[in-house]
Amino acid sequence: MSRPILLWLGWTAVAQAEAPVTVWSTDLQSDDGGLSASGDPGQWEWGLVESGPAEGFEGPQAWGTRLGTVHMNNADDRLTMPAVALDTLSSPVLVMQHWHDFEPDGSDLGFLEQKVDNAWQAAVPLVGATLFEGSSEGWQTTYLPLDGLPSLDHVRLRFLADAAVARDGWFVGSIALVDGDPVPPVATILSSPEDTQDLDGPHPVEVVVEDNGSVVRVDLVWYAGGAERAMAAMPPVGDGIFEGTFPGVDPGTDFVWWVEATDSAGNMSIATGPSFRVYLPAPTDLNAPTGRWTDTTVPLAWAAPDSIWPILGYTVYRNGERVAQSSTESATAPVSGPRDIFTVVATFDTDRGDLDGDPSVPASVEAYPPTILRVSPASAWPGDTLMVEVVGRYLRLSQDDFDVSLGPDITVSDVEVDDADTARIRVLVDQEATPGVRTIQLQWPDVTVIAEEAFEVRSDASRPRMRSIEPGQLILGTRDTLTVRTNVELPADLRLDLGTGVVTESATRIDENTAQFIVSTTNDAPVGAHASELDIGTRLLPGPPINVRPPQPTSNTRCASAARTPSWLWCLALALAFFRRRGPFRREQLG
Repeated sequence: MSRPILLWLGWTAVAQAEAPVTVWSTDLQSDDGGLSASGDPGQWEWGLVESGPAEGFEGPQAWGTRLGTVHMNNADDRLTMPAVALDTLSSPVLVMQHWHDFEPDGSDLGFLEQKVDNAWQAAVPLVGATLFEGSSEGWQTTYLPLDGLPSLDHVRLRFLADAAVARDGWFVGSIALVDGDPVPPVATILSSPEDTQDLDGPHPVEVVVEDNGSVVRVDLVWYAGGAERAMAAMPPVGDGIFEGTFPGVDPGTDFVWWVEATDSAGNMSIATGPSFRVYLPAPTDLNAPTGRWTDTTVPLAWAAPDSIWPILGYTVYRNGERVAQSSTESATAPVSGPRDIFTVVATFDTDRGDLDGDPSVPASVEAYPPTILRVSPASAWPGDTLMVEVVGRYLRLSQDDFDVSLGPDITVSDVEVDDADTARIRVLVDQEATPGVRTIQLQWPDVTVIAEEAFEVRSDASRPRMRSIEPGQLILGTRDTLTVRTNVELPADLRLDLGTGVVTESATRIDENTAQFIVSTTNDAPVGAHASELDIGTRLLPGPPINVRPPQPTSNTRCASAARTPSWLWCLALALAFFRRRGPFRREQLG
């Protein structure tokens, strides 16, 4: 098709076209639209589409060379439009949606014909091919000018097939008769950006736009990354050629774009361009050890990316988290396991500042690093002596083959290994130890395992202790109930130590800070102040002293003695004995 020559005045061409008005149309769903079939062997039919496109353009119905199977060979079949008067229309155009699949070598084909001076001749559409060959690759639109024809029935479809090879054939999905210009411009992209490291831009696009009338506007439309829709006018730079540009953007931005061309009749077409990316390149050939890795760190190496920008350094990511930085093409990175995915990103010195590039192709490491999972208890106070349990994963512990450190002012006096991942260490915290968090370190000859901020030396003001013991005294040879109050949450299993001669028989937790103990004091328990100490499982809590004393001394009066006999009985017995010595009373003695 030859390119029309347009005279441009700014953004508006001289030629103007009328907006199209639909005069008649059919979607071929309720009836056959008035079309008539003829020819040999007469295979055009209307109805439910079961082959080819599998359905019509507007629904299940359509016209087809055969609706349920491939077309017949040795064919010269015609499908004529209905009689619709054209003499009152100024610019009549036939708009037809159709689908075809013919033998690809061109021996089977279709075309449109029009009747002029009582003779049928090939018709030429406004845009696109005159002959329909091969496959349409879906439904397509054909625009046929009808100027000079008296009626629409002066137009027909003609299908020709040779003696060999049959395909799905030709299908018509909808037809419309319009008055005016229904044909949108055809925009063809001549040049466009490819993936680029140019962050500044601009990035040019050039298109050629063809139209049967005149083009009034061409726009470049795009989405850049997650930004909103953007648009820029494409001014003409030559005979039907238009140019636009994309702005500079930060690296990692993908452009999705298209061109919108509008003619003077208001018809618009869209030409979709190939997406492109503005980027900074990734390091290549990231190399990591293979097989089972049992150290806490892993060596990585890579190749520098090829870039127009200077490289400032590299950042290593493990499972998306930044874990190491390097100024060279290698690094040692910590592992977490069991499957770590590493990537490397380069940082570039660009005109837009220091910017990161794309991540490298990931490298996988099967890692089983020795790791400290839990420390319990995780805190102590100056002067404390306690057993600390260290639980880990892949520690491979055995007695006496590793060292334990908790930093200055903390002494490890004994280590007991329970299993390959559990050890109990006896810890002595210096009385002058500075409060703060500490790092626990397990060290073998070739491996060091660190748990940062895993242990804390707390201030003496927050030290757990017994606040009170009530009552504050015990009596030799008695059983008593003591109430103990603390400043910490108490476990269910409690032990109270009050020294020699005082035996704790039972313990009951009353609330989170209070417990009651039943204690018995022996007759030979030391008299005086006894130190108190409460064992809560994780530590010993000192408490106030408790006083042990003998019973109160007894009175010398017989009526006041005999602990188990009421005093009034003793007095009654003495009176009876007195009267018994005096003898029985006589009435005369009383008289």
